[in-house]
Amino acid sequence: MTLKLSDKDIALINRVQNNFPLCERPFEAIAEGLGESTKWVINRLKELEEAKVISRFGSVVKRKNDSFSTLAALKVPHERVKDIAHLVNSYNEVTHNYLREHDYNLWFVVQSNSEKKLQAVLEDLSQHMDFPMLNLPVLESYHSDMVITL
Repeated sequence: MTLKLSDKDIALINRVQNNFPLCERPFEAIAEGLGESTKWVINRLKELEEAKVISRFGSVVKRKNDSFSTLAALKVPHERVKDIAHLVNSYNEVTHNYLREHDYNLWFVVQSNSEKKLQAVLEDLSQHMDFPMLNLPVLESYHSDMVITL
């Protein structure tokens, strides 16, 4: 079954994607701008996520020009994923951590203000586990926005 997006759905997705309000009650501000209730906004976002229209709902921290980042991936046995994800998340330098269906199934981003600190985080993580790790450093940074139009 294909989900047909209404004009209101498109407006909601664009508002969340491109101009999320930074205020005490962001969903209320979005609802007001769309002429809907806060409950409708929250429920519709959940429905769109369940229907896989939205794959992820969360902030993306833009890398500063003077910072260093790497995308890392671990090959973790299924029964250890929760523990290892908790360990990875314990580092302040980790900005994203997510599970993928792949041999390398736990992917995360490490960001630091120095290459030395970034490498220290990866080395420290390696000392706490015995799983293969990929280190895919950011060489160039790109940014693109997606806006849905009819």
